[in-house]
This record gives sequence, structure tokens and C-alpha cells, in this order.
Amino acid sequence: MSNIVDKEHQRKAEHIRKQLSCIEEVEFLLQVGEYKHGYDEDTDQALNNKINLNCFLQQRNRQPVEWDEMQFNLDQITREGVIDYG
Repeated sequence: MSNIVDKEHQRKAEHIRKQLSCIEEVEFLLQVGEYKHGYDEDTDQALNNKINLNCFLQQRNRQPVEWDEMQFNLDQITREGVIDYG
């Protein structure tokens, strides 16, 4: 990846991977109703951002996205955690 994108893009991708990892770590606790919000700020942020992360990562087949649009969405999801997908 480092041969293709700049350091900022790499940092944003790492942020997304970290959020996905936080969600994965508490998935079982969520399923059994044992996770309590407020225990870990990073995990809470990731859980609040889960829908946006999934929308960003699950692009439909034959739905091309221009590089600039992808960069904008990546910037929004890593800065604010909110993307308006319409």
C-alpha cells in the first residue's frame, strides 16, 4: 500500500482498521448484551461509526467511485465518523 498511496491515506486506512478491530473485539459482548457504552472511548466511537464503516467498505458491484469521491468519503469517515450516503 505504501507504494501506491501517500502517508495521510495510509493513516486513514489504519484508523478504519483500528475501528473495525475494536468492533470485532466486543462483538460477542454486544450479542449477549454485556457491552456497556462508556467503558472504552475508542470502542464507543467505532460502534457509533459502524454503519458508516460498513457503507464505505461495501461498495456495490458495477458502482464505480471516482478517486476524489473516495478520498472525500475516507476523509469524512476518519475525521467525523459520519458520511451522508443519501
